Amino acid sequence: MASKKIKKVRYFFLIFTFSFLAGSFFFIFENFGLLSLRDYILETPNADVEKLFWELLPSECIRYWPVMVFKSSQIRISMEKTIPVQVSTEAKGVGLFHTRISFIEPWLMVEWNGKIWHLSKESYMWAPELYSVEVANSPLWKISEALTQYFNIGNTFVIDGVFSAMLPLDELKRFEAVFIAQNWYADTEYIELGRRAGEILIKISLSLNGKKIILIINEDEDKLSKIDMFLEQILSQADMGDGTIFIDMSYPDKVVVTRAKGA
Repeated sequence: MASKKIKKVRYFFLIFTFSFLAGSFFFIFENFGLLSLRDYILETPNADVEKLFWELLPSECIRYWPVMVFKSSQIRISMEKTIPVQVSTEAKGVGLFHTRISFIEPWLMVEWNGKIWHLSKESYMWAPELYSVEVANSPLWKISEALTQYFNIGNTFVIDGVFSAMLPLDELKRFEAVFIAQNWYADTEYIELGRRAGEILIKISLSLNGKKIILIINEDEDKLSKIDMFLEQILSQADMGDGTIFIDMSYPDKVVVTRAKGA
């Protein structure tokens, strides 16, 4: 009986000691702020981005800096899904953190799924109202459903905020690299990518020397790199009047040129 009483006393003493030490620990750190953030360096492109960051930062991260170590990745994911930014956070010492936030630069303006989007080279898409800047010397790229239907979007795919582009990015980069080196690119209204007979078909609308031109061409590398030369030859050889000129270069052995009067 005596041994049982001694065990109970020891058990009670251990619980009391643990509770006392734990309470003292939290009292000290709660009242003296020994685990609170000592400093935080935040670099943002504007005040709106800075406001969003502080709204997403849990208050416990300020009171207990070790929490920031675990929460920083959650904050980054939340911000990068909400607006087109890249976020990086690093610890600079005990209770010292440095966060850098920068906008993702748009690469192309694309028309897809019935709307206009910004597209980055990192394969992110977002609506212009989230963050819009002019894409210099870039026409509108129209992406047809026929070109993207082989992507399995699925029911869980949400077109909201910043999302991964469901587009043939490698093809866009390939075509843009060929086109941007040619003189006509700066005068282009839009470039439309579709699919015909298993290959990509490209429709280009541009205004050249005061003439409206609709050019249709397939993805043949040799033809694509010589559009400048073809346009110069065709426009110099024929008097096409004032209507829209249609040039179909998608055939393997011929180029068809027609004019729509008054178009």
